Amino acid sequence: MRRSLQFTGLFVLTAALAACGSSNSGGNDNTTVDLNTAELTVSVHKSPFSISVADSRGDLLAEAPGAEQGSLTYWRNGVEQHVVRAIGKQRRNGSRVSFDVATSEGPGADAQVTIDLREPGAFSVELAPSNPETVTEAGDTFVAPEGERYYGLTERIISDGRNGLASEVSPKEVGSLDRRGEIVAISVAPTIAIYTPFVHSSHGYGLFVDGPMEGQFDLASTDADRLALRFNFEPSAGIFRYHVFHGPSHAAILDHYTALTGRPWLPPRWVYQHMRWRDEHASGPTAMLDGVEMNAALVEDVTMYETLGFPSPGWYTFDRPWSDGPVGACPAPGFTRFEFDPVRFPNAAAMIASLAARGTHSLVWGSPWACGDPNDPRDNAYDAVHNGYLAPNEPDHIDFTNPAATAWWQGKIGNFVSAMDIAGFKLDRGDETVPSMPTDIYFDGRNGLELHNDYPRLYVKAYTDVLQTVRPDDWVTVTRPGYAGSQAHGIYWGGDVTGADAFGAGAGTDKGLRSALISLQRMAFMGFPNWGTDTGGYYQFKQRDVFARWLEFSALCPVMEIGGGLRVGDAVDGPHAPWDMPTDPQYDDEMIAIYRYYTWLHHELVPYSYSEGVRANLTGHPIATPLVFDYPDDAAVGDLWDEYLYGPWLLVAPIWRNGDRARSVYLPADGWTDYWDDSQVFTGPLTLPADVPLDRLALYVRLGAIIPLEVVNGVTGFGSEVSAGRLTVALYPHHASRYELWEEGAIAPLSITSQKQGAYDAEAPIRVTTSEATKDYLLRVAASFTPASVTLNGTALTPCADQAAFDDPSGTCAWFSDPQHHVLVKYSTAGTGATVDLTP
Repeated sequence: MRRSLQFTGLFVLTAALAACGSSNSGGNDNTTVDLNTAELTVSVHKSPFSISVADSRGDLLAEAPGAEQGSLTYWRNGVEQHVVRAIGKQRRNGSRVSFDVATSEGPGADAQVTIDLREPGAFSVELAPSNPETVTEAGDTFVAPEGERYYGLTERIISDGRNGLASEVSPKEVGSLDRRGEIVAISVAPTIAIYTPFVHSSHGYGLFVDGPMEGQFDLASTDADRLALRFNFEPSAGIFRYHVFHGPSHAAILDHYTALTGRPWLPPRWVYQHMRWRDEHASGPTAMLDGVEMNAALVEDVTMYETLGFPSPGWYTFDRPWSDGPVGACPAPGFTRFEFDPVRFPNAAAMIASLAARGTHSLVWGSPWACGDPNDPRDNAYDAVHNGYLAPNEPDHIDFTNPAATAWWQGKIGNFVSAMDIAGFKLDRGDETVPSMPTDIYFDGRNGLELHNDYPRLYVKAYTDVLQTVRPDDWVTVTRPGYAGSQAHGIYWGGDVTGADAFGAGAGTDKGLRSALISLQRMAFMGFPNWGTDTGGYYQFKQRDVFARWLEFSALCPVMEIGGGLRVGDAVDGPHAPWDMPTDPQYDDEMIAIYRYYTWLHHELVPYSYSEGVRANLTGHPIATPLVFDYPDDAAVGDLWDEYLYGPWLLVAPIWRNGDRARSVYLPADGWTDYWDDSQVFTGPLTLPADVPLDRLALYVRLGAIIPLEVVNGVTGFGSEVSAGRLTVALYPHHASRYELWEEGAIAPLSITSQKQGAYDAEAPIRVTTSEATKDYLLRVAASFTPASVTLNGTALTPCADQAAFDDPSGTCAWFSDPQHHVLVKYSTAGTGATVDLTP
C-alpha cells in the first residue's frame, strides 16, 4: 500500500539533556542555563531573559538580542510586556524545562516559559502568560547578522496583505528567493494562497510559529539587524509557541518541519502525467465521441489530442460550472448539486468512461460552499441551512469544525465519486470570504481569527479523508489555498497567476511566468513539493512566447496542468490550446510541436518524478529544488531564483521574458552536460551563455545522472516504440553514483548504480548494476566511446548492426552504439539483479 510510505509524528529524544554553566541556576542573578543535545546547545540567559542557539561545533545559529527589556514579548490589554528575567527554580519534565518569568510590568511571576528539546535537532519555546484571556498578541525578536538570508513563508512573491491582489492583477518584476528586508504578513489571501509561518535561515536553522493565528515576520526591514515575529494570541490555546529546527542543510530542516506538521502527501503515479482542463466547457452544440453525444469542448480536446499525437492526459478536470441547479446564495453558478448538468454535459457517465478508456482520470471542481435554493431538498444549501451546517454569519461556507456537517458533506462526496468514477477534485476558494472576525464563533468554539488560516486545511482534509475511504490510494485533490500542515492532504496549484494584466482584460504579460518560477521554489522551502501552475496563466495569455515558455517550465514541474481562460459574459476566453491560439497563427504548427514535445517529456519523466515524490513523502525533500539546497556555501546561488534542480540530476534554467532567445546559465561546482548535446562536459562553477530558441528549454544534466524514464515513442529522442513496456534508464556515467527508483505500491526501492572505473577518464570501463524490476530494462548510456564488448552478468551480449536491428522485437541482438556514443542495452532482470559492463 502506498499509504504505508507516509507517516507523521515526533522523533524520540535520544540525546542527553543537561543543565550546566551555572553556579546558581535557581537564583535571580545573571546566570545561564545550557540545554544540550547531540546537535544543539540552547542557552537560556536568565536576566535579561533571552535564548541563543549554537550547533555542536559551537557556531551560533540564532540569538535573541541581549536588551535589558528582553525580546520575548506579549501584549496584555494593549500594553506591551517584555519577559525580562527568570525567577525561582527551573522545573524539568523529561525533555521539557520550564521557567517562571517576570515581565516589565511587575516584579512577580506573570508568565511561564517552557523549552522542549523534543529531538536532538529541534526544540520549541512556549510562552504561557497568566490570565491569557486578556492577551492579544505575542512575539519574539532575533539578531539578523549582515548577509543572513531568509527563505519561504509565502507562495505569493510579495506580501500585499489579505485583501491585496496587486501582485497578481498586474505583476511586476519584483521579488526573489531571499526575503530579507520584507515585512511578510501571514494571513491566507486569494488567490496565490499558500502561507506557512515557517522561515529558513541561511545560518542553518528554520523557525516555525505554531498554530493558525495571523501575524507577520519582519525580516530585518524595520530594524536592519533584527528578525521580529509578532502574532495574534490564540485564546483557545492560551499559549504562544514557536519551534526551531537545526540541520546541516535546508533539506534536513524540512525533515524536522514535516515530521512535526505532516509529511507531504504522495499522489498516485498518474498524477505525475499532465492534466488538461478548461475554465468552462460551454453549453450548446454537442459532438460525437465513441458513438455518443457529448459536450463539444470535451470532444474537441480528445480528438485534437489524438489527431496531433499528444499523450492522453493522466487526468482531466471539469471546472465550474459543471453541476445542475440554481446558484442560490453562492457567488458563482455550477456547484449546486453533486450531479452533472445534463444540458451542458449530456451522457456524463459515458463521457467519463470514454476518458477512462484512454487512460485519463476525471476530476471536477469543488469548493467549501453549500450552494443552491435552501427551500429545494435537491440542493446542497437545503441540508446546510436547515441543519445548521454553515459557518457563522455567512450564507455559503460549510463549518468543517462541526463533525455532523463534515460527515454530511463527505457522504455526498463519497456517493458521487463512487457513482460516477470521479478520481478527485480541484478545490478552489476557501481563501476569500471565510468568516474571519472575532465575533464569528464556529461550532468548536474557536472564533474567526483562529479559523482564518486553518480553514483551508480543514476544508481539504474533509475531502481527502472520504476520498481515501472510497478510492484507497487512487485519488487526488489539487487545491488553491493552504497553510502549515496542508501538505499532508493533497497537491497544490498556484492560483490565478496571469498571462494578461487586469484580470485578463489588459495587455499580455510575461511577469506571471516569472512569478510562477519563484513560487515553485518558495514552495520547496515551505514543504509543498507537489505543485504546479496554470500553463499560460489563468487568464488567456496574449503573447505567443509566454505560452511556449510556460509549457517548457511546466514540463519540469511536479504538476503539469494546461488550461485556463475566463468566462466573460457569455463568451469563453480561450482554451489554452495550440490548435486554437489567441495569437497569429491560430492553428500554430510550431506551438503544436512544442506542446507535443514537452507533454511527452513530462510523461517520460514519470518514474523519476514519482520516485522523487516518494522521497518527499518520506523526508519532506522537495522535488523541484532551489540550488541553495545542494550548494549552500556557493554565494552565487544564495538568491538565484531563475534556475533550479528537478530531482537530483536536472538543472532547469527557464526563459521567462517575452522575446528572449538567449540567457546566461550558472552551473555550480559539479560536472555537467547539455541535455540537448551531451558531447560536451562543463566543470562548474562557471557561467556560460546559452542559445535558447523558442522550442528549447535551457536544461543541463549533472554528471553521474541516473534518470529512469517511461518511453513509448521517439518524440523526445530517448527511445522509440521498442522502448514501450520497458523501463528506460538514461545514464551519464562520470563517477560512482546511485539512484533509488520507487515503483508504485512497492515497500522498498529499486537500486540502480553506475560507475566509471577510473572516474573522470572518458575511456574507462562502465559498470551498471540494476535490481529486479517489474519491467525489462533498456539502458541508454552516454558512454563517450563505442564498446568493444557489452556483458550481462559476465556473459557477452550480441551487438546489433544498426538501430533498426536493435528496434526489431523479433531480433536476437541486445545492444547498439549510435553515432553519438549512446550505448543502448536491452535485457530482462529475469527475477534477479543484473550487472552490465561496457568495455572500450
